Amino acid sequence: EYLAEHGALTQVKHNGTSKLDLSQGQGRDYDLPPPEQWGGAHPFADKKFQTPTNKSRFVATPFVALPAQDVTFNTGRIRDQWHTMTRTGLVPRLFGHRAEPHVEINPQDDETIGIGATDLVEISGPQGKSFARASITDAANQNEIFMPMHWSSSFAANSLANTMTTKSVDPISGQPALKSAAVTVKKFPATWHGFGLSLAEDLPVTDYCAKRPIVNGVSFECAGQHIPKDWGVFLYAALASGGELTSLQSKTAGTFRCVVTKYNRIVFIFIASQKPLNISRTWLQDQLGSSASPLSILAGQPQEDVFDDGPILCACMNVGINRIAATIAADPQIALDDLCVFTKAGTGCGSCRIEIRKMLYEAAKP
Repeated sequence: EYLAEHGALTQVKHNGTSKLDLSQGQGRDYDLPPPEQWGGAHPFADKKFQTPTNKSRFVATPFVALPAQDVTFNTGRIRDQWHTMTRTGLVPRLFGHRAEPHVEINPQDDETIGIGATDLVEISGPQGKSFARASITDAANQNEIFMPMHWSSSFAANSLANTMTTKSVDPISGQPALKSAAVTVKKFPATWHGFGLSLAEDLPVTDYCAKRPIVNGVSFECAGQHIPKDWGVFLYAALASGGELTSLQSKTAGTFRCVVTKYNRIVFIFIASQKPLNISRTWLQDQLGSSASPLSILAGQPQEDVFDDGPILCACMNVGINRIAATIAADPQIALDDLCVFTKAGTGCGSCRIEIRKMLYEAAKP
């Protein structure tokens, strides 16, 4: 039904002149027709366009400069996600490279603003403000920041990229000005940072919370300006389903850790601290749904000699950045192709090879 409607729309007001004509397939099974390139292999070889004069038309639109600002905001795509993740957001492996909303900041701007790597950043724009994790990189130009557009309210309610853009649209095409805006950037004054894993999707409500799917549940990062008076009340939604709670709290150090087991399975893990957490997220993720000892999980990292792959750099072959870094450390002169063969990273689609090459370049610096 929807395909038939779309097919009919391809010829509305075109009277058969449009090269994209799906109206001819009305009533046919979508899976039956063979592949077809609309308009032929070279649709404009005859130098005729779909206009009354058969000539192309260029429309000159006035340039509207951004107002004077200290920081220019830019948004776009990242390697493993597409649009607002309506499809790619359902694939846990595609979150291995970028697990939460982030903003890329030039190292020189980092010093000026006073933001460090892994800090949370508050970005204020024409329509409001958003929160994202700082990523200090020379991939961003000075006085410019970049934030991916993918995280919708389904994944991070307070990290919408378009909140920082203007409401301006092109008067002819209607294209919105979503690519740049004048913004202000500052460090988000978080008094605590948290990381959690759950078999369910009942997550705490706080200033910042970003979730992502994992193979057997969800993972989430969160932070707030005020430390909860009662962590049990704060985590009520996640703990309401019951189970055996094992917790560890230090009011002096401002830390809280808990593990919930149900039917001898780990169903919920949460760790909070006053500073950004230095824990083994990949290892903790593997413990969710297992019958591991809750006391061993409270440490936040394996107690035995287990190699931590770290954040996934190669989504195709599921290779973490720590494994690649360890290989480079063992042989700083290793060639890119040899490194990829040894670790298997970059042997799938190859899109991660740019980042692997950069790691090799950094290792070669004196």
